[in-house]
Amino acid sequence: MLRCCDPHLHPKIFNFLENEIKTYCLTMGHGNLEAQYIDLHNLPSFIVLCIEKGMVFDGKDILYKFYNESFSVYHYITMEKFQEVFPEEYSIYHKTYSEKLKKEIKNILLAEIEILDGLCMEYELDMLVDNIPKILHHFGLRYTYQFGEKVASLCGRKPFLIEKKSMAKQDNSIYKNEKEQSLGIVKEDAENWLFGPNELELDDEQILKFITRSNLPTHLKKELKETLTNNHSHYVHDYLQTQESITLLLTALQDLEQLPKQESSLCMILIQHIFQQNRNLKHTSLVGFCAETYQLFMYREEPVIRASELLSSDIYNHYLKNDPALCEVVFDNLILQDTQWVRFLHIPIYTFCYAFVTSIEFRNDEGSEESLRQSWNEVWGNNFDKLKRFINSDKGSESSIYYTDYGTYYFKNYDWEGRLYRMYEELDPFQFNRFYVGPKIEDYLDRLGYENEENKVINYLSLCKYQFFYGNSGAPDSSIASISDELSMFEHLDITKDWAPYPKRISKKRLKELKENKDICTEYNENCSVQVYKIKDINLLKELGAYEESLKVIQELEKVHARFSTGDYSSIL
Repeated sequence: MLRCCDPHLHPKIFNFLENEIKTYCLTMGHGNLEAQYIDLHNLPSFIVLCIEKGMVFDGKDILYKFYNESFSVYHYITMEKFQEVFPEEYSIYHKTYSEKLKKEIKNILLAEIEILDGLCMEYELDMLVDNIPKILHHFGLRYTYQFGEKVASLCGRKPFLIEKKSMAKQDNSIYKNEKEQSLGIVKEDAENWLFGPNELELDDEQILKFITRSNLPTHLKKELKETLTNNHSHYVHDYLQTQESITLLLTALQDLEQLPKQESSLCMILIQHIFQQNRNLKHTSLVGFCAETYQLFMYREEPVIRASELLSSDIYNHYLKNDPALCEVVFDNLILQDTQWVRFLHIPIYTFCYAFVTSIEFRNDEGSEESLRQSWNEVWGNNFDKLKRFINSDKGSESSIYYTDYGTYYFKNYDWEGRLYRMYEELDPFQFNRFYVGPKIEDYLDRLGYENEENKVINYLSLCKYQFFYGNSGAPDSSIASISDELSMFEHLDITKDWAPYPKRISKKRLKELKENKDICTEYNENCSVQVYKIKDINLLKELGAYEESLKVIQELEKVHARFSTGDYSSIL
C-alpha cells in the first residue's frame, strides 16, 4: 500500500500509514518473537521507503530501539540499510557497537538456532544454518569445524557446503588455525574411543592410485576412474570411498572383464570372494548371518553397536560361537572391532543378504496379497515427511535430505533406505512391483486426481509444499520440498530420475511484484521465499519453473503405471 501511496494524492491514507508505522516503531513488535523475526528483517528497507515518501523519523531513536530489539544475525546485517537515511547516527552506532557485535556474533547465531527451533520455524532454521559460513565472512570471521560441531549439537547438522569432500580437506588451513587443528586431533581420538574404529576414507587422488596400481584390465580401470570423476550416481561409486571397500572391490573384480550391470550381482561376486577364503564355509551360513545382522543396525544412523550386544546376541550364538571358520571370515572381512564397539563393513553385502532372504520368505508366504504388501510396509514403516533441498551453483547441482527433529523415521540413513529398495527391485521385480511398487504408484496418482494436467501439477506441488528461494536480483537460490515415503521410493527406484521443480531466474521487477503478495512471499535479509504450493495461476507456475518439471514427474509415474497395468512388472531400473 505504501509503495502505491502518493502523499499529495492520498494525504489521508498517507497520514494513516505514517501513524501506524510510527506506532509500531515505539515497540518494534516487542513480545512476539515469531512476528518480530520477519518484521525486523524488513523494517530497515521499509523505513528507507517511508523516508523517500516524505516521512520523518528520529534516526538515533530508531537505531537505539532496533538494536535493542534485534536478536537475529539478519537483523544486525539489515541495520546497515539505515546508513542510507541516517548516515551520522549510523556512523556513531557503528563505532560504538561493531566490535562488540563481531565478538558476540557466534553466540548470537547459536541463540538464534535455539529460538527458531523452539518456534518450529524449520525452513528459516535450515536457511540460517546453511548461511552460517557466509554470515561469519560478512563479519570478518572464519567458519571453523569446531563451530560447526556446536551448531550440530543444537540442530543435528552442520552447514551444507557445496564443495566436494576432497576439496574441503585440501582447504582445511583456511578454516582452522593451529590450536583448532590440535583440538580436532584430540576430538577425533575421543570420537574413536567413544564410538569405536572407523573406516579410512580416501580422497579422489588416493582412490585413483588404488585403481592404477590394481591388477584389473586397463579398460576396467578406465571405467572405474570415469565413474569416480563423472558418474557419482553409479552404484559402484560408493564402493570406492574407503580403503576397506575399495580393497575388497578391486580384489574381487580381478577376473572380470566388465562391471556387473546390477549392484546385486556385484554383491554376489563379493560374497563369493569372501567365501573362497575358507572352503569350510557354507554359503547359507554367511548369507544368513549377514541377513540377520542387518536388522541390528538397519534403522540406526551408523552401522555401530556395542561389542557386548553382538557377543550376547542370538545371532552370534547361532552363527559364530560354534563355527570358527565363519567367525574368522566375518571378523576379518565384515567387522571392525575394539574393546567397546563393533562397526559393520560393506553395508551393501548386508543389505543384499537381507533382501535376498526376505524375498524368498515373502515369496513362500501363503498369505494374501494384502499380507505380502504389509510385510514390505513393515520394513519401511510409515514415516514423517523428510525435507529435500536443491541448490544449483557453478559447481553443479546438489541435493540434501533433512530429517526433522520431531518426526518419526524407520530408516535414518537415506542411502541405506534407497539401496534396500533397489535390491528388492533387482532380486524379485515381478513380485515387488506387482504387490508393492505398483499399488504405491496407483495410490499416489489417485491423490493427484485424474482431471487435466494443470490440476495434477497444482496438487503435486501442494502435496510437496514446494518453496522457491530467490536473491534480491531475481537469481534462483534454492528450492525446498517435503518428501513423502512414496516420493522417496520413486526417487530411489529412479522413476522420477531426481527431477524436481527448480526456480527460474526472474527479473527484479517481477520479484518486486511477488514480494507485494504476502500470501505467497516472505522476505529475508538478502533472500525471499515463494510458497509455490499456494499458487494456482498456471502461467505464474510456468514462469517460475515449477510447472514443467512437476509434469515430468507425474508423466513418468503414469508411464510406469500404464506398463504395470498391462501385466509387465519387469524391472524399472
